[in-house]
Amino acid sequence: AALYRESGSLGRMAAARDRELPSSYAALLSSALQPGDKTVLLADGRGPATTRRLLRSTTEGLLAAMDATEASERQQLAAEATFHASVDGLARESWVSLAAQAQAAVSAREAAARAE
Repeated sequence: AALYRESGSLGRMAAARDRELPSSYAALLSSALQPGDKTVLLADGRGPATTRRLLRSTTEGLLAAMDATEASERQQLAAEATFHASVDGLARESWVSLAAQAQAAVSAREAAARAE
């Protein structure tokens, strides 16, 4: 998160996002974009505006990827919850069915005992 604060308007955008981003996201951004990267880009003959655009698009790409990952995780959790609810429902139905069969067997034995 420290790197993208260094680059002008992107830094102002980052300051607003820091309030919204969990610290793990800020750590991911910091580890993905190191301060040395900016120096290398500038030494490569690209101007500060190009570097800012590249940093902005990289940062926005990382944020979009993290959002997509979160959405995927939420979908997976919802699917798991649905699966567990389904299994729980089947288990309940099985126990109810077994209880009904056991009750019918007991009733049949009692009726047979009375008939004797």
